[in-house]
Parts: sequence; structure tokens; C-alpha cells
Amino acid sequence: MNRLFIYFVAFLLLISVGASAQEKKAVVADGMYFAPQPESTHYGVSHVTYLKDHLYYHLGDELNVIDVDVEWPDKIDGSLVRPLQRWLAEKLFKVDADNLSDAYAKMKARYGEPVREKFTTLPDDRKYCNVACELKEMGYEPSKYISYILTYLSEPKSLSSQKSDTTVMLITYDLQQQRVLTFDDIIRRSRIDSYSYRHSFIRMIVDGVGQEVEGGFDALQILDCCLSGDDILFKTLWTGKEDTVSVVSAVPWRFLKDYLQKDMYKQLRKPAAAIADEPLAQMQEKDGKPIFVAVEENAQFVGGNEAMMRHMKENLVLPLPDQRRNSKSRCVATFIVNEDGSVSDVAIISKVDSEIDRAVVNAIKSMPRWNPARQNGEAVKQRMSIPVQLVTQK
Repeated sequence: MNRLFIYFVAFLLLISVGASAQEKKAVVADGMYFAPQPESTHYGVSHVTYLKDHLYYHLGDELNVIDVDVEWPDKIDGSLVRPLQRWLAEKLFKVDADNLSDAYAKMKARYGEPVREKFTTLPDDRKYCNVACELKEMGYEPSKYISYILTYLSEPKSLSSQKSDTTVMLITYDLQQQRVLTFDDIIRRSRIDSYSYRHSFIRMIVDGVGQEVEGGFDALQILDCCLSGDDILFKTLWTGKEDTVSVVSAVPWRFLKDYLQKDMYKQLRKPAAAIADEPLAQMQEKDGKPIFVAVEENAQFVGGNEAMMRHMKENLVLPLPDQRRNSKSRCVATFIVNEDGSVSDVAIISKVDSEIDRAVVNAIKSMPRWNPARQNGEAVKQRMSIPVQLVTQK
């Protein structure tokens, strides 16, 4: 049985407004962690925004119900990953943009205006459209690649003006060459189409499912793939007389030497090179209100640091695979405490892996309201940060 020990080596990361280059020195005092830096610049090696929304928009008398659950890469290992952001904006939101703010705003504009009042009469259900946008991290190798599963669903009813669309794909982004990798960039299609190689490949795909697929299936179609740790994940479609199911299979990439593109096999084996750091401009305001970093009275978790640590220990739900036993991980999350004490805009600026990052974000999102920051006696928004040290043991 694994045990999880959580150590808060720090609590607040406060950013001074007028900090100079000589002041970028971390100081530990009284259990608090201070890292002065210019307020408009973010120096973390990564920045992943976790956006989750359930929205109602109307376009005339049409009603659009939009669900968004996205782990958006603003910055990964020093790179602003602009090519990846443009690609994601096109596939996930169906717009032309190179950042989350613009992409999300353009997508919502396509569905009209937000519903701000209760309906006096129920909308015509033939004019509904249900939309789902989801982006989840599936694999990450520092300074080498990051992979996702992307889903976009648009399901309009008969009288809706929206277009029907279903997009589900696995993708990998090469952090060294700054490009999205397709199936053909990873796998030699000619090999899996070859009779002498295909049988062994299909056998590995079937074994990689990890459990028996119920039902009688007589055809298997390989749709796409992505890198994930020591494995390559394949999205497959199993077809039988009565049913068709989508299944993800994991195959160790070292078993696939004969099927991998030569450049890909070499790239997976060699160590990652450092990526030049690009500064990421911080959001300066939200909803027309400034976001403070240095204030007269800091935001405070109700009950203090000890109460916050208890909350995190009780709410941090984390599966612990065998490979993380007896290991240490440090994850840093940032968020905004709003004027009403609510927590929003949670992001990870020091990544571990998708499971740990997601667990820390969920624990922060479950926090009760804080006592908000105050400036000149008024409640204001304040950006905060929590570094979390996790240690796993057998």
C-alpha cells in the first residue's frame, strides 16, 4: 500500500511591484516563501491553465449549451508553444488564435450571447445545440514532448443553425522541433500495412488493451496515436456484427522499433536538450478589475496555514502507480483569490505529470472561500501560489 506524504515547503508566492533583477532571490522566513519578481512577467518553466465551464448561450431564439474542460498549455518547459496553441485553437475551438483567451472568446461569440436571465418560456428544443470541448494531458516527457486527447462535439437539433461535428484525437507535440506529430510522424504506415509485419503489430495492439474487450469483434481499425512515457497509446475502433467500440491500447515504444519512424526511435532514446526560456506576460486584470500581487493585507485561508494544509491533505486524491514509489515530486500551482474570497484561474507552473498536476488543481478548486486581500481598505483580487512537495513510499 502506498502512502502519500504532503509537505508544504511554502505557502505564498508574493510578487513585488517594483522588484529589480537583483531582488530575484528566494528568501525563507517563518515558514513563508517569498520570490520577488516583476508583476508583469512569469518566470516559471511551465504554465498550464485549467479551464472548466458550463455555459448557456443564445443566438436569437436558439439555445447553445456549452461544456468546456480544458488543460491548456500557455507555456511548457520554457517554450510558449505558439504552434501548438494555434493548432489546438483550430481543432478544439474551430477558430484562428494563438492563445487561450482569444480562442475561447472567439468560440463563444460563434454561439451568440450569454443567457443572463431566466427563461419566461421554455426554448424550442428543436433549436438546441449541445457542445463539448475537452483537452486532457495524456503524456509528458520534460523538454521532449507533451501529448493530449482532444474532443470536440457539436450536436445540433433539427432546427439549430450550428453544424454537426465530432472530433476525437490523440496528439503529440514535439517540444524540441516545435511541431505537432501526426500518426505518420511516429509510425511507419507501410510496415503496419505489410502482411509480414501486420500480424505481430495487431497482436501487440490487442495485448496492450490490458483487459478483455467484451463482445464478438471481427475488425480492428487503428485511428491515431500519441507518446506517453514508456508507451505509445493507440486509439482503435473495434467493430463487430452488433456493436462498435473505441479502445485505447498502450504498447511500450521499445517493442515497436520495427514500426517507428527512424527519426522518432532515435529521438525517444536520446536525452532531451534544454529549451530556451520565453517569458509569459501575466494577466493584469479580470472582469475589469486589477489583479494585485503585493497588497497591504494578503488574502488568507480561513483558519490559517494549518487549516489550509488539512484541507489539502483531505482533498488531494492521487492514484500512485508503482513507478512513483519512493520518489519525490514538487508541483507549484497559482490561482487568484477574488474579492468575494472565491478561488479561480488555477494554473500549474511547475509540472510533475498529468495525474499529480490534476489532483493538486482539483484540491485547490475545492477550497472554501478565503478572506480576500485588501488594498486601501477595499477587497481586491490577489494572485497566489502554493508549492506542494509530495513524497511517496511503499
